[in-house]
Amino acid sequence: ARIFCRLFGKVTVDWTCCVQFRHPQEVGGLFWSLSLLSTCVIGLSAALFHSDKMVTALVGGSCLGLLGSFGLFLRTIEGEYVATFYDTRTASQYTADDFRNSREDEHKFNVLTKNVKLWSGIRAEVEAWLAESLPVWEEERPPWLTEQKMSLIPKGAFGESEGVEADDKAGDDKAARTSQALTIRTS
Repeated sequence: ARIFCRLFGKVTVDWTCCVQFRHPQEVGGLFWSLSLLSTCVIGLSAALFHSDKMVTALVGGSCLGLLGSFGLFLRTIEGEYVATFYDTRTASQYTADDFRNSREDEHKFNVLTKNVKLWSGIRAEVEAWLAESLPVWEEERPPWLTEQKMSLIPKGAFGESEGVEADDKAGDDKAARTSQALTIRTS
């Protein structure tokens, strides 16, 4: 299923030019731009070798128009976004940057909504931030820290050997484990 999703995404990127796919958690900026370029090169090459002049003109014109409109698009968008079209960061690097550059706790907490593989490289930073922030949150009880969000806190983030006994029957019930460990009541 994963390969089908990636293949479908690649075909969609190639033939729709949907700029949102340049996000590092999709195909990435540089790959998106190179994919657009390769689509045009392949289209132009196919058009040049086609015997029907009408098809050659239509396909060739479409590819040149696509390249021209992309160039015009890059010249007219806000300058801060141009770099996203040649950004080489991976999804993991983007996730780490997003966590490190976030100023608000609620935004930083979003790292826990991502696949753990995307932030495993900064797990120690995330756990240190959680250990520092949770006592504050226990006092302040921010409205965004719901039971559902608490359930995202990873198992072992606070060293369960320090007085918190994992309930074998609960298994991976992170919400119950986190509530026991932190004694935060969100109601």
